[in-house]
Amino acid sequence: MESAHLVKEKKTQEAVDTLVDHWTTSMRVTTRCVTCAPRDVGTPPLLVVIHGWGQTATAFLDAFKPLARQGWLIAAPQAPHPFYVTPRGARVGYSWLTRENRDAAVRDINLYLTETLDMIARRFSPDEKRVCLLGFSQGSSVAYRYLAAHPERIGALASCCADLPADVRSPLLDMKPRSAFVAYCPEDRIAPSRVSREAAAMLRQYGWPTTEYSFRGGHRITPALITRLGAWLQKAFPSR
Repeated sequence: MESAHLVKEKKTQEAVDTLVDHWTTSMRVTTRCVTCAPRDVGTPPLLVVIHGWGQTATAFLDAFKPLARQGWLIAAPQAPHPFYVTPRGARVGYSWLTRENRDAAVRDINLYLTETLDMIARRFSPDEKRVCLLGFSQGSSVAYRYLAAHPERIGALASCCADLPADVRSPLLDMKPRSAFVAYCPEDRIAPSRVSREAAAMLRQYGWPTTEYSFRGGHRITPALITRLGAWLQKAFPSR
């Protein structure tokens, strides 16, 4: 026979409902965009570089400074989500999104990048006809998705060490083709070169003039890659 205490406890538990509700909310996130502007260029072409998982905009921008010396305005937006890359918090990195609530995150990021481009336009007055969006690793999916949502803002796209997300293939197929640059490293252990080559092949099928570049050095932006990227940019956006 159950004691009075146990019976009371059991009835209390049965009277409790577990509610699993999803409340959609939003919050303002303070982030940054670092830039490197060329000297004595009144209306410079603009290269927006989207860093990868665990990186920072400031460190990522450093690799592209040689292009600023060639007359390009370089802008590196900071991803909105900081985290400790190392166990003891010695280094902080940033991430763009995860699988969790991905569609909402993509919308938020696209709004953030649009606001960033508008701020860059007010501050530097770049040439709106010569705007290239470059993504590296995770940042490449961000770049592809922004282009798919706002093709009128971007004149060319560069993807480094990344695949072509399945959710943007149909929008890219339907839009007006533009120049593309796809770079990969054969010894890359994070993003196999196969996925980048497949992305380049698909873009060609869509009618996009696509340049492939294979480089050495692993999953990173190398000086040789920057040199080849600069040559491609000059062809994609001739001086006006």
